[in-house]
Amino acid sequence: MHFSNLGTVIEVLAVAMLKVLVIVLLVIIVVLLLKRRGGISRARPQAKEAKTLVQCPVCGVYFEEGSGFPSRKGETCSKACQEKLK
Repeated sequence: MHFSNLGTVIEVLAVAMLKVLVIVLLVIIVVLLLKRRGGISRARPQAKEAKTLVQCPVCGVYFEEGSGFPSRKGETCSKACQEKLK
């Protein structure tokens, strides 16, 4: 490499580095815009509210409160357990 071409080489490298810098900045701007609009999110989905479990007085199975069958001793898990309490 001759020293007379050194200025040209530096100019070519500077232009190439400038192009890379512009591309990197554009990518950063796009990512930031997507985050603001909700396109990219790190937030975890909301956890469901915990349900209260009750135990069937006949068979001992646990089930969600309010989803069972009413009986004189509380809720049962099924119609069959409800019939056993009658």
